Amino acid sequence: MSKRSKVEKLLNEGWSYKDLDELYDELNFFKGEYIYKQAIHGILLELGLSPAYTGIQYLHDAIEYCLKFGYRNLSIHYDVYPYIAQKYDATIPSIERTIRYAIQNCNTKSPLYIYFCEMRGTDKFTTKTFIYMICDYISSEIG
Repeated sequence: MSKRSKVEKLLNEGWSYKDLDELYDELNFFKGEYIYKQAIHGILLELGLSPAYTGIQYLHDAIEYCLKFGYRNLSIHYDVYPYIAQKYDATIPSIERTIRYAIQNCNTKSPLYIYFCEMRGTDKFTTKTFIYMICDYISSEIG
């Protein structure tokens, strides 16, 4: 079935063009969100983080939250950690510790990790710096 016939079918069922525009916007939003999730997952794996770490899921959610709500205006400690703690029913200090442990276990020989080190000028990162660098990297790669 062609796109035109699908649109005509929806219009015949009582949908308006406004409804179709809203549906299209929602689908594009979810498509963009899916692309971000794939990019985050790929970068974390490229950095040598094992999916076995609990911290990789917390880190994934932190990066996703920062990308979704504009990371330049967020406080990691007051905005991101409480969101993740509530989502996983954990304490804020445990979230912070688990993410920090995951960052410390990155593969230091990964080309992407080396790129981050060169960009930052050091091989030690705070959690905030690490998350923001990944957000910047994804934003520049995906747009």
